[in-house]
Amino acid sequence: MSRDFDIEKMKQISQWMEQMSVEEQEKMLTEAGKQTAKQMDRADRLEYLRQVTDTDFGEREKIMREFVRDAETQRRSCAKGEFTVFSSTTQPSGRLERHPGESSSRGMSDLVPISANALRIDAQHPGRVLRGEVVTPPVVIKSAQFMLKDERDSIVQVAVYGALTMGFEGGIRAIQQADSLFSVGTLLAIREPYFKTQADGSVGVRVDDPMDVITLSSLGPPGGDTIEGWKREGNVHFTRSEYDEAMWCYDRALAVLGKTHGGVSVLTNLALTSSPSKNEKGVAGSVESLGYALAAFCTAPGEGKAAYRLVEALVRQKSISAASYVSKRATSKKWAGSAVAAKLVSDAGSSSSAGGGTLNDLVLAAAEWGSSGGVDSLMDDSAGDSCEIATLEQIESLRVEGNMHFRSGNHSEARSSYLSALKPLQKDLSILLANRAECGLRGAGEGAYNAILDATAAVAINPSYAKAHHRRTRALISLIGTVPSHHSVSITKSSDSACRLGIKMCTPEDEPELRLLLQKLAFYFHCSRVEKAANERIREDRASKSVAGSSKPVSERERHSQSRKEDATVEELSVTNQMLTMMQTMSQGSSQAPFNLVDDTIPNFPLEFSQLGAWPLGADEGACRSHLANIYELARALPMKNSCLFSEFGVQLALKKEQSKRGIESGTVPGYDGLLTYRDLAHRLGSTSEASLKWWACAEMEDIAPPSVSSSPGYNPTIHHSFGNCMLRNESMTWGKTHVAVGFVDLGGLLYAKINGDESAGPLRWVGYDMSVYACAKTLVIAEMMRGGAPSSCVVQAWFSAAWTTATARHFRASVDRCLGTSGKSPPKDTLHLLRHWSAAHSVPLRTARAGWLAANTGKSVVPIPDCKIRSDRLALCSYEISGQLGHAEVGSAAMFALPDGIEVSMDESFLHVISLDELLLERLKSGINGNDFITAGIAILERHVGALAAHIARGAITIECRHKAVDMHVSKEVAALKPWTMSWSNVSDYFDTPTTFHACASSCSRHGDTIHSAYSMNWPRTFKGAYCIDYPKLEIRMELKKAAEEAVAGMYSILPLNDHAFPPRAAGLHTARDLLRCPPVSNALNTCDSALCAQYGAVWLEKSFFRSPRGRPLSNARPLARPQPTFYNPFARGHSTVFTTFTYDEDIVAYDAAETELVQ
Repeated sequence: MSRDFDIEKMKQISQWMEQMSVEEQEKMLTEAGKQTAKQMDRADRLEYLRQVTDTDFGEREKIMREFVRDAETQRRSCAKGEFTVFSSTTQPSGRLERHPGESSSRGMSDLVPISANALRIDAQHPGRVLRGEVVTPPVVIKSAQFMLKDERDSIVQVAVYGALTMGFEGGIRAIQQADSLFSVGTLLAIREPYFKTQADGSVGVRVDDPMDVITLSSLGPPGGDTIEGWKREGNVHFTRSEYDEAMWCYDRALAVLGKTHGGVSVLTNLALTSSPSKNEKGVAGSVESLGYALAAFCTAPGEGKAAYRLVEALVRQKSISAASYVSKRATSKKWAGSAVAAKLVSDAGSSSSAGGGTLNDLVLAAAEWGSSGGVDSLMDDSAGDSCEIATLEQIESLRVEGNMHFRSGNHSEARSSYLSALKPLQKDLSILLANRAECGLRGAGEGAYNAILDATAAVAINPSYAKAHHRRTRALISLIGTVPSHHSVSITKSSDSACRLGIKMCTPEDEPELRLLLQKLAFYFHCSRVEKAANERIREDRASKSVAGSSKPVSERERHSQSRKEDATVEELSVTNQMLTMMQTMSQGSSQAPFNLVDDTIPNFPLEFSQLGAWPLGADEGACRSHLANIYELARALPMKNSCLFSEFGVQLALKKEQSKRGIESGTVPGYDGLLTYRDLAHRLGSTSEASLKWWACAEMEDIAPPSVSSSPGYNPTIHHSFGNCMLRNESMTWGKTHVAVGFVDLGGLLYAKINGDESAGPLRWVGYDMSVYACAKTLVIAEMMRGGAPSSCVVQAWFSAAWTTATARHFRASVDRCLGTSGKSPPKDTLHLLRHWSAAHSVPLRTARAGWLAANTGKSVVPIPDCKIRSDRLALCSYEISGQLGHAEVGSAAMFALPDGIEVSMDESFLHVISLDELLLERLKSGINGNDFITAGIAILERHVGALAAHIARGAITIECRHKAVDMHVSKEVAALKPWTMSWSNVSDYFDTPTTFHACASSCSRHGDTIHSAYSMNWPRTFKGAYCIDYPKLEIRMELKKAAEEAVAGMYSILPLNDHAFPPRAAGLHTARDLLRCPPVSNALNTCDSALCAQYGAVWLEKSFFRSPRGRPLSNARPLARPQPTFYNPFARGHSTVFTTFTYDEDIVAYDAAETELVQ
């Protein structure tokens, strides 16, 4: 907001208005604005003034002129012996905290200043005081009304009651009294202001007791415009978390220190005498010169000489863009020396660099300050005791002495004199700058940018001040990861140097926690030095494990349809797509390519995210760019990939390959009406054995593979999932009963559980069995976090996020320790090793988490970024794709990255896998199309469910037990002893040799009866001919399947989310999935086709294979209790083949309606 507004201008306005007639006034106002005085009455003008206070000075001035006109109209009436009465805009309404007429009992020294912009509507502000200057003549209605400009140049209307003699006879006297009390230029303080809505809808300060209005001799803190006064006031604001107000007070203190005490002159002279041309310090001198120049600029940003010295130092450091920014700013402000500074920049660099500087360039220059050394030499300058008590005359004498030495060419002696003059100011300057830096770290001003500039300046002035080094380090850390990689190296060095100097400067008098925090920061940077090598070793180890384990069969859970990894690099994909685009352009109008080869309709989301510049803190920007570019190029190339199986082009390619080489040698399946590779066929079958290939070639549609072909691959015990990878469903449980969850992975089944009965029946006992020691240990900790009252946001982070806040890490560590220390309920012995490891582990550096997440997901995506139509969704998914982070984060996930040898977590999972598309869309669209984003919506859903579950666990309504065991015939007796009322099997049935062996185990677990079982299968399509699109060799059939699948998805997108009482009506706007997601989906067409086929054949498989043999004989006494629940296409899901079923072995259990999932026992 402009700071050029002054009282003289208002006096001129008043004189102009006095000399004009009403007609002339209205004519002038019409020419000055868009509305005439007749079109906008007084109340409207006041409301408009409130809206434009902080936006445009010209609009504000126009409104204030009209306010002045009302006042002058009254005064002309008085001169004629009349009294013009305006309609009141401040009728009393509401109730004050104290009785009207009762003045505030607090003295001015007890009140904290508040700006007009910080006033809350319809509220009194106890303990606060509003200070300002009257800028319009008062208007008398039932009160004296005027406009008050506060210390920060914000304007607010004030109405003072009870100060004037009112009534018609006293009207003229009231105007005279108002002019005497509240004339333009009067400085006022309003104690405990009451900011209210007027009867006409406008807002203003109402004062009911004139005793609360105090006339001031000057604005500012009690005691006058002093350094200590402003600093003390800033500290008060800081303790109240009012960081913008605190920063402003520190600005005022620095202004006093810089001008009145000569601090700016001393610093600019030191910047000159420290330069390499004036002394023999070389690099160190250059660092000193830039430090002092930056300190002068931060102390008095409006001082021309300070700006020139900074430009000079930046040019010397080859930071031309930063120098250009300072020079451009000096020119716009018309500071002295701006022309010389501009010429200096122009001579130093090209015209393009000289005109393109930004604040970011200056911040980078300050951030890299000292990265090459030289800061240590400042220690000598600050050595010795600072003379804090010195008169202004002594400081000025030392400065004049230095000037005399400088003119004589004795630059060394001049510098010594300037340093002596700086000593008395050193402490106050560094403290104020460091305090202002802390405000920036907490979001005031330009945030971390302000913090880096101020903290660097504080270090340059007083390098022995430990807090300045500490705050500079924190500010630099926040910058790493948000700047180009070539800057990150030097900024990391600066941070390391700042941290070590801070530790060196710590004294016993400093706060004890300061040394500890600085040591932690130093350790953080020490770890970052070896992190690159460690990450390379991690990648090599994972690659070797992948090769070593490649001969083992892999289940659908570990390799799903959306993670078909490509062999091509990003560069190869990009070149290929460019060539295909050229082919597509050249073939337009011909019949050679009747389909798109490249999808150019996909927004360039890597470029969008790069322009946003919100790279996750600690991430490798180059690796992130490459990862997003890979996803983008793969998505663009999908039309070409789909053409291999869904167009004549694919048939022609297959024929050409078969003509050159036959069969397996060519890599294509012979006799197939399209380009089907053995790689695709191996993915479909899960094997390339001769028996599997023979079955696929000879089987009829809806045939079930024999055991020799369909034997289960078995569960890979080296794979540990961080959380469930299947959409959660409403499992049925009952209060006072036991639920056994087999292969539970996490507590996802409880998040969405429908618990029947009455809670008074007793707690629900939840017992989980899992082969993964990681799943057991993590589940115990998550349950303990909820039992211990950790916030839902922390629980969700610990459960699903790859990076955490320090609060989440603290709650996780405390819960681990409680798990280890709980008496009478010791955790499973196998989990002790992992729990103890987590208890003793150090915090995971954010960089380690970033590198680990990207390494685990190289070549594949976990979220469907190209499917999103809305830019905010794409950006949010990009951020999650490259970080795996939910919410704010400061450290890596201990649950994912602080693991002992031998345990590795699979991270190719998205937290959106567990949320139904309908619920996700419903939450996403609550605030409209452009409201939030999918990531925010998903977090809100999980936090809501976690909060409800945590409440049950905290009060003991649900108990959690974990057992590290595989449930087989040997363990079934133990499970049966629990007398489970309900059991959930996850997709454990996929890992039994045959459905018969699974039923034998499951029925044994419920041998005592009264048990309802639920399970789902993900691998079943591999044993069922016709569940995959590639099972259909004819091109015409596949094309019809593709068309039908896309129409089914379009129809589903048109009705989702389903109507809900909490959801706005569709007539209110666009509220369907089609408004958010592309249709048809940006996906391998096989995925949409396979989803439709699995939805159709899931029930057939259950009937033919799960409950009965291929010949129709029952496999056991299992009876389905509800219709199978297939999974429809969901772009956020991991796979699309899952089929759910609910069954029992107890003949006494029946379902009232076989079509419903809600069961009755």
